[in-house]
Amino acid sequence: MAISEYLRTLFSSSIESSKALDELWKSVSSFETSMSSPTQFNHDVLTWTINGLLASGLLSNEKNAVLKDFLASPIILTEVADVLNMRIASIQTWSWETEVPVEQRRHVTGAYHSKFLPQTFVLFLAS
Repeated sequence: MAISEYLRTLFSSSIESSKALDELWKSVSSFETSMSSPTQFNHDVLTWTINGLLASGLLSNEKNAVLKDFLASPIILTEVADVLNMRIASIQTWSWETEVPVEQRRHVTGAYHSKFLPQTFVLFLAS
């Protein structure tokens, strides 16, 4: 993969960047371990995440309204947390695509922006 080779070259160009890549791998590994917690998702996590999504401006008004309804109901938050915890518990059985989807969003200026860099790093670190 050309992107993988580029990232390896980018991070191996100096001792500092190699150390930074090692630290990044350790950080991702630690995050992965924390994600395997059977109670990863709870009211606090969902409230924080939903508030972040609402503040981001990335979602439509309809989706924002649904998230606000979620915040207003502890029962819904409990159900969502339970479903997410069950899904994350089965992460070993997930199948991962080899391709990285690129999402293009139109900015208010009319220019398009591609969002794929975080996925690229995750794939690189997982390889």
